[in-house]
Order: sequence, then structure tokens, then C-alpha cells
Amino acid sequence: MKFCNSYDQVVAIEGNGWRPMNDKYFWFWIVIIGILSFFTGEMVTFMMLLLLLLTLMEIKSVLKRFYEDWKRKN
Repeated sequence: MKFCNSYDQVVAIEGNGWRPMNDKYFWFWIVIIGILSFFTGEMVTFMMLLLLLLTLMEIKSVLKRFYEDWKRKN
């Protein structure tokens, strides 16, 4: 795996990019949290939780790629 300066270069090298729908329960939880936040009036909290979940999924995908690359080298 080559090291890149931007996310666009990683997508070009990897070929598949980042897809949050790979986790089958991700959108289920987003809908549940969205419905709850709509009825409680906490839309800002919903946006912050969505950002947090997206960030955690990105970290997970990067760690998974690093681990797979490490396994191939060893």
C-alpha cells in the first residue's frame, strides 16, 4: 500500500473507496436516532452523533486496511 497525502489518492489506489453501507446495521441505527431526535427536538445532537459515527467507521476502515496490509507483509 502506498502512502498518500489525500483521501482522493487513497480512493484511487484502493479502487473501492469508503462505503458506510458495508455495515448492515449502520443505517438502521441512524434512522432510529433520527426519529428519536425529531420527536425530542434534538436535531443538533443527531447531527453530532452522525458525525461521530461516520468518523468511527472511517477509523475502523483505515485500521482494517492497515491490518490487512500488515498481514500480507508478514
